[in-house]
Amino acid sequence: MHLASAQCSSGSASSISQWGITYTFDRAYPCGTFANGDFWVTPTTTSGGKVKITQINPPYIASNGTNGWQANPISFTQQGLDNGTNSADQFGSLSYSFSPALVPALPYLAAPNTSIVKCISLLGPNRGQQHYGALQTAGVLTVLASPPPANSFRPAYFGAWSKKKFQSTNNLNTGLLQSLAPVTGTPSLSEMLLKFQRVQIDYLADWPVSHLHPLNNMAFYGAQFASDSGDAVLRLMLNDPLASKMPLLIAYIQAGIDFAGMLDNGVTWGANGGIFSGRKLPIVFAAALLGDTKMADLVRLAPYNTFQEDGQIFYGTNAKRALWGQLCEDGDYWKTGSVDESNYVCRDPDGWIDGGWISNNYQQCCTSMAWKATALSIRLAPQLQCIFNSPLFMDYVDRWVNFGYWSQPDHWTIQHTVAAPGGGRFPQFHGTAANTGGYVSDFSNNMWVAYRPNGVQATCNGNTPTTGTQTTTTTAPATTTTTTAPATTTTTGATTATTTAPATTTTGATTTTGATTTGSTTNPTKAALLQEIQQVQDHLNNIRALVESM
Repeated sequence: MHLASAQCSSGSASSISQWGITYTFDRAYPCGTFANGDFWVTPTTTSGGKVKITQINPPYIASNGTNGWQANPISFTQQGLDNGTNSADQFGSLSYSFSPALVPALPYLAAPNTSIVKCISLLGPNRGQQHYGALQTAGVLTVLASPPPANSFRPAYFGAWSKKKFQSTNNLNTGLLQSLAPVTGTPSLSEMLLKFQRVQIDYLADWPVSHLHPLNNMAFYGAQFASDSGDAVLRLMLNDPLASKMPLLIAYIQAGIDFAGMLDNGVTWGANGGIFSGRKLPIVFAAALLGDTKMADLVRLAPYNTFQEDGQIFYGTNAKRALWGQLCEDGDYWKTGSVDESNYVCRDPDGWIDGGWISNNYQQCCTSMAWKATALSIRLAPQLQCIFNSPLFMDYVDRWVNFGYWSQPDHWTIQHTVAAPGGGRFPQFHGTAANTGGYVSDFSNNMWVAYRPNGVQATCNGNTPTTGTQTTTTTAPATTTTTTAPATTTTTGATTATTTAPATTTTGATTTTGATTTGSTTNPTKAALLQEIQQVQDHLNNIRALVESM
């Protein structure tokens, strides 16, 4: 029995402690824990239908706005956790979003269906500085009308209670997990658990949200969070006994439930440098393992640029391929080459080349390699791929790993920050920097080498894969190689599909190898056409988003 369960072993408690946070009540209340170890409490028959909280320690300090807490947070522009005003760094202030009115007074009568989010502020010289947040840790106490069903996940802490529901570990489709052999650099399950076992605080819809990320709970920067998130899924795909995987599996799915709650209540994580990557995969994974079609549709049908992984990749109509770069204000792209940060992220408005100031942008430092583990995760699990719903994203990551920057052909040059006819803006970087960049682990690099050849391009019917075409991409100099990929087995519920790729011969250019799938016939031409349709749809979404931003 872990400490959380021990505190409620008698069925009730007059105080509850977790992660250094203690809630003290006016009496003993019925209590217990959710599957991830977070606490719930319910009123007694004589408490007037509510739970009276008399103290929460460490206490909220009103004079400097630290150690705050909220009940049922629902705003993505304001928060009551931390003021963040003692930062001298431009990146550190949370003061624009802090509202003391959101911090309830004590004693507090908590009605059923209340999620209480409490933080401990980070103190000391690093507080609020760039790459350090304002919070040390945070936790959630949930007040219910009656005990939840056994083995329940905690309902999402953010948003309207009417949109929340109990999910159960009993319904996990663990057959979607693979059982791959580990690679060099594989982290322990306990190491990965540390990154997700505490609540993920991420509900401000602007870049200072990084400073709301508790130091002990989650990565400060989105690129690192994306790397951690992808690594967690890949780690769950290895051949450990299921019982050993369960703590990480539960913690990661709980994170997905929380992110889904934010998404369902209006929070988005659109393209913004390297800040908002990584939030999509936990929702996708939770939806797939829980079999929750509503959660899956929140992602699969999300508007363009709801997630950074979509808003920073687009179909280049002239390049006829996936390119990197995000929508910017009119004229911002042509500041490329000038002293202006906008040139680090803006897409090429003509769709010839990758965006930004190539070789000095967020593409290499803070996005492409951070997405590597995510791309491999959804390649290995068709069910995830269908919910993720972005063939363009997978194509882009493949291209970056195998080729690097795309900057040719190009009909423009830059003169005085405007377009002019010429032979290219950055021709010298075409095909450079392949498989390089920041925020990537040795584990995901080695997993890519070992298992990307087994990756599948799924054909989807809504959230459900119908066929899978095994794909291998190469962009090496002209050489002839013959490869044979091992058979892979994917189990979905009671259905098992075995895919075997034939030997393939590759010469110089990108090659897609066909595969046969037991029980179905895969038509490579059809798959290619379906992918082209998806790319056209993505391009139309790009145009729509551009028009709406005018």
